[in-house]
Order: sequence, then structure tokens, then C-alpha cells
Amino acid sequence: MFEHLKKFRYIYVVGPQRSGTRICTHMVAHDTGFELIDENAYMCYDLIRLCKILDNKTRTVIHGPAITHNIISLATDEDAVVFMCRDLHDILNSQVRVGWIGESMEREKYKPDPNKPVAQIKLEYWDNIKDSVKNAFDVEYESLSTHPLWVPKDLRSDFRMDQWKLKAKKQYIKIVSKKFN
Repeated sequence: MFEHLKKFRYIYVVGPQRSGTRICTHMVAHDTGFELIDENAYMCYDLIRLCKILDNKTRTVIHGPAITHNIISLATDEDAVVFMCRDLHDILNSQVRVGWIGESMEREKYKPDPNKPVAQIKLEYWDNIKDSVKNAFDVEYESLSTHPLWVPKDLRSDFRMDQWKLKAKKQYIKIVSKKFN
């Protein structure tokens, strides 16, 4: 699904939190064979730490919903930027379901309309800047459902922010074992 991104040095996966950035990052790393750097490795917001991690690296996928507002200054012509697009109501419902508490911290990075959720602000921000990003790719959340790492909704209904890995791994093992048995 994401093999076409192998030609890039770095692949940044950005977008609103709870839009599918983490699973998409894992799918991109899976398909390209690139190293994956999760946002927790650089404390979500620490660009200095991220740059130190990336120093002398190539072939890397960076999970970065919290650095969406920095993407124009981070991504070069050698890099790809994958922006996750998901229905706003689905994002907001997911934020409520997992108890996401980052709204105010994220809001500070943008010139927000106080009547809009930060997820909507990020979607609009991307629409305004994506033409400035040489290698910009919109990925619809629903399109991920064809990937072998996808976990069907009924199996992830009780996911917390840290649970998807275990269930995704179990689902992937089931799929792979079916293919080879």
C-alpha cells in the first residue's frame, strides 16, 4: 500500500490526534522496511530531540501528529509528508473514548477559532499549506482497512491509546497464518 514511499529519506505521518496517524506510521514502516520513530521517542513536541534522533539517519518514518504545525520547516524535498484525513466526528468521538487531554496544548500552536475543535483547525491548516509541501500525500483513514495490519472496528472497540499494538499484532498473526496455512 505504501511501497511507493520507499524513495524518500524521511516520511512524516502527521494530522489530528486520533485520526489514525499511529497505525498509518506502522503500516508505512511495514511496507517500506523503514525504521519507525514514534512520537514518544521525542516527547511528542521536542523538535531538538527529534532532530538529534534523526541525525545521520535515512529511511525513517516519523509518527508526528503533534508536529503538524512544524511540517513546512521540517520536511525537505527529499521527504514525504503523509497527512491523515478522517471524518471530524469520528476523530472527536475517538478523543472522547480514550480520554484524550491534548486539546488545549495543541490549540496553542495555531491561531484558533475558539468555536472549532483543534482537529478541525488542523484539517483546515493542512488544506492551506499542503501545496507548499513538495511530496504531500493525503491518506483517508478508511483506506487503511485494506492493509494487513488493520484491526477491524469490532476488535478495537475497547482500545486505549496504548492498546492497539497488541491487538494489531494478534490480528496480523492471524492474517499471516491464514495466508501460509
